This record gives sequence, structure tokens and C-alpha cells, in this order.
Amino acid sequence: AEDGIRDAQESRGLGDVYKRQVSTQSTWGVTQAMESRFGLLTLLFVVLFVADRATAQQAVLAGGNLDDGNAAVYKRFIEFSTKNGVANIGIISAASETPQKSAESYIPVLKQYGASSAEWIQIDLQHVRNNRDPKILARLGQMTGLYFTGGDQSRIIQSFMDKWDTTREDSPAMQLIRQRFNANQVAIMGTSAGTACQQAVFMITGGESYNALRYGPYDYLDKNYPDDLSYDPKGGIGLIPKDFGYLDTHYGVRGRQGRMFALAMSLKKKGGPLKGWGVDENTALIYDRGNVEVLGANGVFYMDFTEATIDDYFGEDISIFSIRTNYLTHGDKIVDGAFTPAPWKNRITEDNTTANTISSSDIFSSPNNLDRNGTRKNPQEFTRVSTLLLKGTDTRALGATYESGPSYKTDLVKDGRTVGYTGVDPTTSTTFVSYTNLLVNVRSDDRKETAIFETS
Repeated sequence: AEDGIRDAQESRGLGDVYKRQVSTQSTWGVTQAMESRFGLLTLLFVVLFVADRATAQQAVLAGGNLDDGNAAVYKRFIEFSTKNGVANIGIISAASETPQKSAESYIPVLKQYGASSAEWIQIDLQHVRNNRDPKILARLGQMTGLYFTGGDQSRIIQSFMDKWDTTREDSPAMQLIRQRFNANQVAIMGTSAGTACQQAVFMITGGESYNALRYGPYDYLDKNYPDDLSYDPKGGIGLIPKDFGYLDTHYGVRGRQGRMFALAMSLKKKGGPLKGWGVDENTALIYDRGNVEVLGANGVFYMDFTEATIDDYFGEDISIFSIRTNYLTHGDKIVDGAFTPAPWKNRITEDNTTANTISSSDIFSSPNNLDRNGTRKNPQEFTRVSTLLLKGTDTRALGATYESGPSYKTDLVKDGRTVGYTGVDPTTSTTFVSYTNLLVNVRSDDRKETAIFETS
């Protein structure tokens, strides 16, 4: 099945990273962020999840490149979509350049996992007026599950929102979807752009981690600078509420941690969320009335910015302190605000044989560092380094961006709050590693390392 992405023609950038002209719309200059509020991850989960539990209902949010054989993810969606013994699935493929072809490719997959029926919902850029057509609305009202496919999330906005470029209001179709979703009459699944569009505010629309740290985020997309971090200040369609946090996809394989750091810290003073979720490919974040579970081949990063601070400098001199990073993998849950590892995982026992010095010269999996096949040479590099750190006796791992001028150094630090878990999934015999409360700091190599950077 097709699983397009927003930046389908992925920019490789230039050998020497260009400098963008400073725009008045850049939001990088920020004051020092809020003081630390809480000391325990569990308490943070409890406080930050309260608002979510009262609104959105059941959603399966996949990170892209979802394998047709990923039974755990597809079966959960069909389970959520089954109402009174029936699972009627509508496929929303507005994000795709070829909506009908995309939708048709998913029909046999969904039926394979138990859908009673699966059909294309013909609302897209070629059929925008269908978002108020009585016959289409009647079909939408019969659906018990809606699958948002991948492509370009902006196409979904333009297809389902009236006055999308100004006041942005629900079309009749979007109003119906929202009402039925909040009433738990229809479940939602998204993959890639179909996940990214679900958030309520500050929807990420493009960019690479290096450029995000170098130039900060822009509240518009400039096709001349595809690697610059851009976001839509009006947000997505908003089925997942603001307080749940940012949503990003294709996360680990494209090293998108840095762009989440930059966006969240820049927008913190504008009322942006204090947390962000980065979903790996072939993996899903399961959202069930505010509770979370992770299913699939890789993992989901949960970035907590509550305690994080940022120096009031432009990109050349940036320093970000005290980002708390959590990596949840298959079977892990957050229930009523408390993290629970999969029952077959145990706390990690540190291994003295792990390399004493863990480092990376491409911590954010640069698109400028390619292998002979033209793909990123170091996919999942942040994941590799952080999980190695959890397994060994070292308390610190060092990373750097592949690009220079300046380079950005990343410290990953285990402290008294950091806990790692590992185990073998009895169903697939696959070993998974997860962790909570890993401390991450980022600085330009133009800044001298300080004591706070080493020990925050």
C-alpha cells in the first residue's frame, strides 16, 4: 500500500549548508524558558494528560511506511472501529497525489484484518465540494473507522477545512467527523501525513534537524528552502487536542529529534505544547481516551520540555538544556498518567562490555550524508546512541551534527531519574529496548561547554 510523505521528493540539501536570509517571520529568538515544575516523570504524565482524557477518543497514529503485515497495528484499528459487531472503514486519501489509487491499495489490507467493508471517501483537492455533498456526508455517517493515508498534510487541510488559508473553519464533512470522533462513534487511523494532520496547533510541515537548530522555525513553507523547519501556525484538523503535544512521523530514521527540540523551545513562550511525540516508521502510537500504548517494529519518542531552558541566542550560539527524552517501544503503556513497560520487559542491568565511549558524528541522521544507494547513511542514529548508553555503565554519550559551520553538539546523560527496560516479545521473539527520563542538552560548537551543560 502507498504510504506517501509530505516531502515526497526528499531534499538532499547542498554539500555546504546554505544560510537563509533572516525573515521577520522567524520565531527563533526566545527568552529563557519556564522554570522546572515537577520532579517525577509520573507526575508530569498525570498533570499533562488530564485535559486529553476529556476530549478525543480512540486513534491509531502510525509513523509512516507501515508494513501491510503489521498485524498488531491494523488489528487494533479494526478493534477500535468495530461498533455493534461491524467495522465499516472509510479511507481518506486526500493527502495523496493519486487519491483513488492510494485508497484502493488499502482496501484489501483492511479487509484482511477484519474490516466488514472498506471504501474510498471521495473528498480531495479534485473533489473539494464533496465535503458538503449530502450523499458523501451520508456515507461518512455510516463509517465506524476512518483511515487517513499519507502524502502531504496540507492537502488534507485544504480538502476538509473551509477558509483554510484565513479563519480555517470546519467544513460540513469535518464537523461530522469531529462530532462522531468525540462521541466515540468513529475511530481514526493515520499514517505519515495522515498522522501529522491530526494535531490541533503548530503542525510541522517540513524541515531537517540541522536547519532547525541553525535558523529556527518559520511559520510558512518556502519551497526554495525545503530543509528549513516550517510549521503551520493554524495547526492541523485538531482531532487530537493541543495539550497532547506535537506530532511528528518518520521520526528516528530521519533524525527528526533536533527539529522537535527547535520547534518546541521556540514556541514555548507562544503557548506551544510542553511535549512532543515522534512516531517511528512501521510503528503506531495508540491513543485511547488519553491513555497511550505503542505497537510495532520500532518506537515512539516522547519529548518533555517542561524543565527545558534555552539561551536567548540565534542559531549560531544556541544552547538548550534539560530536555527529558523517553523512548517507548512495543507493549509499553501510559495509563492514567503512569508509565508501565511491557510485562515481558525488565529493568536494564548495565553491561560492562559496552563501549566505554559512545559517540556519533551524525546524531540526527543527516540527508547530506548518504550511502551508495542515495539513502541516509545513519538512520536511527539517535536511537542507536541512546539505547547503547542505557545498556552500558557510561553516564554520558556525545553526538554531533554531520554538518558544520557551526556544528551542534548533543549530550545524552543518564542521571538518577533515568531508567531503561529491555525484553523479548514472546510473540515475535524480537528484543526491544525502552527508557524514560534521559537528559538531553544541545549546544553550538561556538559555545564553550559549561558546568550546567554537563550536569543539568
